[in-house]
Amino acid sequence: MKVLGITDGVMAGAAVVDEGRILSAVNEERLCRLKMARGFPQASIREVLGLSGTSPDEISLVAVASTHEFYCPDVVPWNGWFQKDRGAISEAFRGFASEAVRLVGSSAPFQSVYYSLKKSLCAGRPRAIRARFRDELGIQSPVVFLDHHLCHAWSTYLTSGMEDCLVVSVDGGGDGLCARILAGKKGELTSLASIPAYDSIGNFYAYITHLAGFKAHRDEGKITGLAAHGRPIYRDILLSFISADEGTFRNRKRIYYNSALKSLRKALPSNFEIADLAASVQSVLESEMGKVVSYWARKTGLGKIALAGGVFANVRLNQRILELPDVESIFVFPARGDDGLAAGAALLGSSQEAKKKGDVILPSSLPDVFLGPSFTDEEIERTLKESGVPFKKVADPAAEMARLLAEDELVARFDGKMEYGPRALGHRSILYRPDDPSLQQWLNDALRRTEFMPFAPVTTEELYPTCFFGMEGAEVASRFMTVTGHCTEEFKRLCPGVVHVDGTARPQIVDPETDPIYAGVIREFHRLTGIPAIVNTSFNLHDEPIVHSPEDALRAWREVGILHLFLSGFLVPARTKRRAREGGGVVEPRKENR
Repeated sequence: MKVLGITDGVMAGAAVVDEGRILSAVNEERLCRLKMARGFPQASIREVLGLSGTSPDEISLVAVASTHEFYCPDVVPWNGWFQKDRGAISEAFRGFASEAVRLVGSSAPFQSVYYSLKKSLCAGRPRAIRARFRDELGIQSPVVFLDHHLCHAWSTYLTSGMEDCLVVSVDGGGDGLCARILAGKKGELTSLASIPAYDSIGNFYAYITHLAGFKAHRDEGKITGLAAHGRPIYRDILLSFISADEGTFRNRKRIYYNSALKSLRKALPSNFEIADLAASVQSVLESEMGKVVSYWARKTGLGKIALAGGVFANVRLNQRILELPDVESIFVFPARGDDGLAAGAALLGSSQEAKKKGDVILPSSLPDVFLGPSFTDEEIERTLKESGVPFKKVADPAAEMARLLAEDELVARFDGKMEYGPRALGHRSILYRPDDPSLQQWLNDALRRTEFMPFAPVTTEELYPTCFFGMEGAEVASRFMTVTGHCTEEFKRLCPGVVHVDGTARPQIVDPETDPIYAGVIREFHRLTGIPAIVNTSFNLHDEPIVHSPEDALRAWREVGILHLFLSGFLVPARTKRRAREGGGVVEPRKENR
């Protein structure tokens, strides 16, 4: 009983699920190379069908995430939609809503009218999507359209391994809501609360992102990173706009989008410091989200928490939730933003199909997120020969990578199946040693990035206790790099390049059974240097998706001349070598090695 799930909004993609188990999942951006691509994900659909060995007639159901979505027939960049005719309708509609809320408030009747109107504007989407499945993809099975936040909720519940838990989905907004709170018990989800999009704490964080000079709904991670550099001196001002009350969020001033931005500008000092504003909104997010989770954890007696939705891309928030007195453990679906909706829709659809037969699909632990395409050694070698670059076959890639890292070299690894979600977890990663305090500056410059979060450390299960403390209950979350933790004093001393100014880091624990080569790199590097972790950052350049193919990897290798590129068992040496650091300073390049 295979179910195909898709999302055609921002971060479009597809997934195939069989009896509650994800077989394959891919986001369109990796294939079309357009960051945060949106639109009908035809390439992703064909990819996941091929990866899972599924023919069109084997699909019992197509599950489409979101019911109130404007139809975008072509795949376009995340912001390219607004250059199209219907995107102009979407933008105008949002502007109308913002002004209407300012004039008459966002009462329940107004919200009902607003979403009824939006639904009518989106009415052509189901018919168009059903026709494309039938006529272009040869899939004749029923097509259902599922609630945005239920897709988020089922994505995290069925992969959490926790039969009884509190399920929390929070983001900017989807299908009229910014959040759903549910109780998970023995394969069933019962709704506890729904929070309207007008009361969205996710959108509020996005407003602050915009006021700070970054791109809303895209650069929120930069605000999270900046927060530790500032003081929350504007906290009270922000709390007058939004706060938590009785297990929900309250938009205190009943403002929305443009009117919210105008009111915030008026309330804040004209010369506000960006870092202080970031610290303030992060403080508000942590305290108010913590109140909501605590309220429902106490009310239900459920201390295990499963999280999904874009707000939980905020790894510092996730640590705060873990530390709440009422919380026993947390799990965050690795593709927690809209990139995970395709898998969530397929999981929800799979559960619904099972119930029709009188069965119940119970949650099971997610072993990994290596759910995308891979390339054979023959395909990689052919690409290398056609490219004309120098390369050699390596007998022991783990040992060779560890040796290069120990010698201060920068290594890129491309191996196995591509990861699902926003984090590279070793298969499409750039690796370095974590003891260089200048790492964040020079490596971000090399990759053309402007980031404020430090790079993430990767370690193994046996070395983990020497690196972090106070993370009991986040062991699974740490495998997917979805939570920060407190660093030990020894780790701070040994790995200053990955420790944030607040003494935390965002770890990844590598499972040697899932990825023995990756674990072997860390263990051998530890043997050579005494350092219990390495650095992992995603293998991509600024404003580009993570690499998908050997061709993508080689293009990035050319752009970043100091990378030693491992394509499976093949090594492409760096075009420009780096000499060893002197006194912990910035590494300077030496003559190009041709």
